[in-house]
Amino acid sequence: MKKITFLFVLLMMSFGFAQTIPVTFDSDIIVGSNWKKDSGLASVDIIDLPSDMPDHGNAGEIISVATGEAWQNAQLSLTSNYIDLTDATGNKVITVDVYAESTQVFLLKLEQTLNGTSGSTEKSFSHTGTGWETIAVDFSAPNAGQPIPNDQYKLLVFFPCYSNDFATPPFDSTTYIDNVSDTLGTALATPVFVIVDFEPEGIGSDWIWTATEVAPSLSQIGNPVSGGINTSAYVAEFVAHATDQNWALCFTSSIGEFTFDETNTTIKIMVYKPTISNVGIKFEGLSPAIEAKIGNTVINQREELTFDFSSQIGSAYNKLIIIPDFVETNRTTDNIIYFDNLQVPDGVITGSLPQPEAAATAPTRDETNHQVLSIFSDAYANISGTNYNPNWGQSTVATIEMVAGEEVLKYEGLNYQGTEYAEQNVSERTHLHVDYWTANATTLDFFLISEGQEKTYALPVSSKETWLSTDIPFNAFAPPVDLNAVKQFKLAGNGTIWFDSFYFYNDVSLSYDDVETLKFSVYPNPTKKG
Repeated sequence: MKKITFLFVLLMMSFGFAQTIPVTFDSDIIVGSNWKKDSGLASVDIIDLPSDMPDHGNAGEIISVATGEAWQNAQLSLTSNYIDLTDATGNKVITVDVYAESTQVFLLKLEQTLNGTSGSTEKSFSHTGTGWETIAVDFSAPNAGQPIPNDQYKLLVFFPCYSNDFATPPFDSTTYIDNVSDTLGTALATPVFVIVDFEPEGIGSDWIWTATEVAPSLSQIGNPVSGGINTSAYVAEFVAHATDQNWALCFTSSIGEFTFDETNTTIKIMVYKPTISNVGIKFEGLSPAIEAKIGNTVINQREELTFDFSSQIGSAYNKLIIIPDFVETNRTTDNIIYFDNLQVPDGVITGSLPQPEAAATAPTRDETNHQVLSIFSDAYANISGTNYNPNWGQSTVATIEMVAGEEVLKYEGLNYQGTEYAEQNVSERTHLHVDYWTANATTLDFFLISEGQEKTYALPVSSKETWLSTDIPFNAFAPPVDLNAVKQFKLAGNGTIWFDSFYFYNDVSLSYDDVETLKFSVYPNPTKKG
């Protein structure tokens, strides 16, 4: 697979941004990316005030609203260098130009440190309401209970409606900031992304994509609406049918394995949609799955959406999922969505995972004496009619494959996976046996399910590339699970896992009289898999 890496360096034009100290809003600040609103703030923007004196050119606009939270705020994320408030600089003062037309108290909070030496800290300041004022925010005397900073910081958070403990209700106001300045700190690591552009010689067209959740379609086509912010020759076309699930999606593992860090958590996608609905971006892999949703704001026009995954720094993934038309209610028509120029972290294709070369050790429990009730096994007769891949909205790819002449269940790219079988009374059994093998899973949970009840049991996965056998005692599930009427189980976790046996059994071998009684019990006649 051809992979091209785009280095996001200083002055990287339309693919990114860079900043210097002081930070101005004349370039390199992007609304929704490194200049964002939070907690009910009405909006942030970049505005050239028409009559401000002196003329500041573009400035960062902050509009607060009385209906928002008292702690509503605007967040400015630095992308080139930290600001340095370590003791070595001898400077704890951040200067910022602030414009307000009424008396107002602000709070400036510093977050996302380089070294973790002193953590986040806060300092409030006042404005007299006379237009532009240059404010010196002195962190050598921070607010009560806050640490004096001795670190470098990446994120500056401005609270326009500040009061002690945010006890006073918020209010409507429009203010502006500009020329944020302090000692220039350590350079931030250069982000590395790939741009999935679906061009024949680019990235994405040769990735392996799967469209699922009923019958949506995904195709690479010539750009039908070239122009504006997207003049590329090719795009991805996704058709979400009225009969598809509300979350009809496409996914790929061709992104490779990557870890979110401070440089690569901003994900972007260009969309062209006929209706207003959410676009979902989801990642799965070795860390717990994470999903974000943002709605488009225009129809029948190109729009770039920006997703912030900074809360996932340190998490590792290897599967990208796109939900282009994540609707709240069922569609009444088929919707055609075009998407393109997807900015995602640059993953590493690690090649094929190791897989088992031998089957698990064959079970030796006598099927009758131990009351074996098999869900999946070549050694015993399985319950007929079992559904090994019910549609529960999972993204796991579940298949039955052969290993050393034995059938095994393979869960590839596990997030969760269910199995449904005829309701069974297992109250006279004592255990559930599971054989499994993985090269990369870091978590695996087993759920036994009766009507309206389920309980989980953590399966160990510390040993890799070997068959593991676990016998789970039923007291791990009951209560609340009703052992008289179990009918499903579910596996949840990550990675790719093979299973060779699922069966219930009684750990106490029955006597001759018990066996004779069992011979006359009425059970459906199961059929051993061929």
